[in-house]
Formats: sequence, structure tokens, C-alpha cells
Amino acid sequence: MGESDCLANVRPGVLAWLDSVAEKPGTLTGRWKYNRHMNRAWALESSATAVMALGALGELGRMPEASRRTVADALNDCQDPESGLFRDPLITEADRAGATHSWEHIWQHHTGACVEALELLGMAPRHPLPREAFEALRTRESAAQVRALDWKNPWLVGEHFYRMVGAHRRAHPELTPGQLDGVLEPAFAVVEREVIGAASGLPDARGCKDPRVAAAGLFKILFGYLECRRSFPAAARAVDSVLALQDREGGFGMDDMCIHWDSAWVLRTLNRQLAGSHRLADVRAAGERLAGFLLREHRKPDGAFSFLRKHCLPVHDSVRVSEPLPESDMIGTFMACDCLKGLG
Repeated sequence: MGESDCLANVRPGVLAWLDSVAEKPGTLTGRWKYNRHMNRAWALESSATAVMALGALGELGRMPEASRRTVADALNDCQDPESGLFRDPLITEADRAGATHSWEHIWQHHTGACVEALELLGMAPRHPLPREAFEALRTRESAAQVRALDWKNPWLVGEHFYRMVGAHRRAHPELTPGQLDGVLEPAFAVVEREVIGAASGLPDARGCKDPRVAAAGLFKILFGYLECRRSFPAAARAVDSVLALQDREGGFGMDDMCIHWDSAWVLRTLNRQLAGSHRLADVRAAGERLAGFLLREHRKPDGAFSFLRKHCLPVHDSVRVSEPLPESDMIGTFMACDCLKGLG
């Protein structure tokens, strides 16, 4: 069974499940839950991710413009006109589950998801996006700022890096696509000379001990490269390292859909950069093995996919969303569908 067949076979079940977790099943409001028994009526990030899932299934091209506008309006209604950040109006301090992610990190993550969903819908944010993320990159200081990030956990701070890069580009609209100025060039130089490991091609040179965390960190960092249309210089080495993480079952070494999707996304993105010139057969085989694993271990009887093997995602970005129930969830479903599209 080819990967395209896998996606075609799960499409009816996933579409039915998406309707079951809509704010009002059978009615398009542009708002979706994380899972059927979520502890709030809907969530902003799961709504944006529903759009991504529909995109992965090839459904957005069949969606009428009026429907796309309905969904876009629901997302844009959650953008703060002053800060430019998208914020879920139903999340309160009582929903926090730990302090791994700051509130800024949470809202920056919401914003990124909403912007991606709006782009897929052919729409745009209603207000200008933030021109600063975490801290503004500064002239003659950007190298030190990037170096000061806690690279022992590149899965976390890799997102800080690429959002800082994106905000800097928005603050300097005079930069042409692919152009780096005197602030961005030193920032990327630190990543390439001091963060990326010479042997692995992963961001493990400043204290990261877990190659899976490093691979997920590369997933984050690569968004900064794509933002600047910059080729990643250690692409072939990184492909080797990520392929080596795949285990006998076909997953990438953790019970966590993020590591499977992050690894698949890195392989697909770097394979595209390399134009299929490095281990293409191995990359494709990794995608086939991953597809089989996800269908066996993460697909649920309700027709979609769970973030963890046995249950849905209970916490997302330090925000509690559900009890750990044996049902599908939005993040697991989108990530699985995107993986089923194949890697090469």
C-alpha cells in the first residue's frame, strides 16, 4: 500500500471525526475542539490545526470561498489589534499545566499556527503581526543573543530563534526575499558554527544530549532558514542522523507524535533542498515504515489519530486540554495525516 493510498483510505474517517469535534457538529463556525471530550468548548490552536488537517487531506481546494471566509473570520477574531498576537479567549491561568512555556511562548505559538492556517485558506491576518518576538535581535548584539539561548534544549529555544528571525524581517520590510542584513547574518553564523554539531548536523553542539531533542530542535530552526530562503549547510549529515533515529517499529524513538512528525518534516524539507540527491530510497522507505507505524499504533476506532499511542493529548504548550482518554485529538490527527503524504 502506497502512502497516497494510506491517506485516501483514512480520509473519510478523519473527515467524519473532524465534524464530530467541531464547535457545532454539522455546522461550520470555524472553531474546533482538540478532542471530543475536551474540557473547553473549543480552542484557537486546535481550530487552526483543523485547517492544516484539511489541507493535508486536500480538502481546502474544494471548500467554497464563503466557508473559507467563515473560518478565517473565526481565527482573526482572536487577534489582538495592539500586539498583533493571536490569543485563545477561553484559556485562563487555571488552565496552565507547568511553566515550560511562558505566556509569550504560548501566544507566539498560537500566532504561528493561525498565520499558517490563514495562508492555507488564502487569507491574511486582520492586523499587522508582531515586529518583536521574545526579544528583538539587535545590531552588534544578535550573535550574543543567539548564543545566550539555552541550547541544551533546542526543541524549546529553536522556536525562539526562528520567531526572532521572522519578527526581525517584519520589522525591516526593506529586506528582499533571501536577503540577510548585519543583524541576521551573525545570528545564523552562530547557529552554523556553534550550535550545529560537526558530526551530526543537528543542534547538539551546545549541550543537548538527546539526539531526538536535537532533531526536533532542527525542525524549529529550519523554519528560520525557510523564512530567509537560506540553504541549511549540514543537510546531508542531518538526514543521516534523523534516519538513524527510526526504530524497529517505524517511529522515531519516543511515544510522542511530535517527534515522528518533526523527524518526517525535517527529512522531507532537507530532501527537497537536496533535490533527492542524498539517500532518497532510504528517505522514502522511512516514510513507508512510519506510515505503517502510525496506522497500527496511533489510529483510533473513532477514525482519526491520537498524539500518544494509548490516549489523546492532555496538555499542549503547557496548557491543559483534556483528560488522557483513548480517543483521537487534533494535533495527532494533523501530524499523522501530514506524515502519510510521504517524505520523498
